Amino acid sequence: MQVFKNLLAFLLAIFMSLSGYTQKQSFDVVSFTAPKGWQQQQNDGGVQLSVTDKKTGAYAIALITKATGTNAAAVENFNTDWIKLVKASVQVN
Repeated sequence: MQVFKNLLAFLLAIFMSLSGYTQKQSFDVVSFTAPKGWQQQQNDGGVQLSVTDKKTGAYAIALITKATGTNAAAVENFNTDWIKLVKASVQVN
């Protein structure tokens, strides 16, 4: 029984130390962990996560915005935000 308790204590200590490496963050109603190597910018309106491949110039951006109330369908909300947040900022082909 003592061996089991020691093993359980050891596994618990390992789990607790590993959870310290993941920087779980929250913004509005969303909890997230930024991927390793991604840059983060935060302001009142949201969080922008981005990464750039320096060799090719390719990049990716993820936006986390504040939740808003709406009566529209999800696809309509997505299309409205896509135009406002993405198309207005970058050239989309």
